[in-house]
Amino acid sequence: MKTSGRRRKTGKKGQKLKNKIVYFSLAFAIIIVCFLFYSCLNPSSTIELTPKAVIIDHLSLSYPNPNFSKKVQAIMKEISLPVDYYPSEEVDVNLYRNLPMHNYKIILFRVHSTGECSVEDQPPFVVFFTSEEYNTISHVGDQLAMRVVYVNFPEPHQSTTGYFGITPSFIKESVNGRFNESIIIAMGCDSLKYTSMAEAFIERGAKAYIGWTGDVSSSHTDKATSHLLQKLIIENRTLENAIQETMMEVGPDPFHNSTLAFYPDEAGNLNITKILNSEQTQEISSMKSTNSPYLETLLFNIMILAMLTADANLKIYRFLPLR
Repeated sequence: MKTSGRRRKTGKKGQKLKNKIVYFSLAFAIIIVCFLFYSCLNPSSTIELTPKAVIIDHLSLSYPNPNFSKKVQAIMKEISLPVDYYPSEEVDVNLYRNLPMHNYKIILFRVHSTGECSVEDQPPFVVFFTSEEYNTISHVGDQLAMRVVYVNFPEPHQSTTGYFGITPSFIKESVNGRFNESIIIAMGCDSLKYTSMAEAFIERGAKAYIGWTGDVSSSHTDKATSHLLQKLIIENRTLENAIQETMMEVGPDPFHNSTLAFYPDEAGNLNITKILNSEQTQEISSMKSTNSPYLETLLFNIMILAMLTADANLKIYRFLPLR
């Protein structure tokens, strides 16, 4: 009887051990799935250390000008600054989001922009266009926080298709990393009609922001920007002098009388030597997306649940609140 009893007890222990092995295997599988899921949503980012320039050419389809890109590349070659180029079809929300990761010292936004956006009880602000068609299921967090908005082209280009627009709040809160004391040249309409977008870029690490005080044609902004880069880079003028001489020699937009301006005032004494010699200021801690704290907490709670399933005696019962 005793021997038989011992055998039955040993059998129960063996079954419990098998159950634990199954539970722990299940928990381990859940943890691996959570890790892979998180890795897909938050891929590791590498900051490029080589200084470069970039042309964000949202106008390449509606107002193509390949000669402009060639002129910019020729000017940048004089200071051995490589130039990246993004045509219209690549100008989406995530391109804007990841711009700081590439160590661009000079960023040319050849994009549609408008200063005709406003929210109740808030002053008007500048919005940059993307080529990403608007929908209600993408970038939901950014949409709810008004970091991206619906935009459309005015007459004579009016169509039923809407696109995502980038607001100053997106630059402040949703981009990955910080701009490395970059010079931002916003070539579109109203880009410096208000200082909202300029303030956002400066807050996020840029050194200076150049834009137009009103509407401007694509041909005029191309001509003025090429002239400005010639003054700033080849002739090594200060930012203020380069803009003043460009406006004297090229002039305001002939149809809208808008002019180039810069922000902030203290950036006027910058020249290309100071721009290129500025130190790397990237912040690794700010590379993650705005949704990361919520996702990290959620996945941590799932993993704790998995471990509790594996062993009911585990003394970890504290769950972090979802943020």
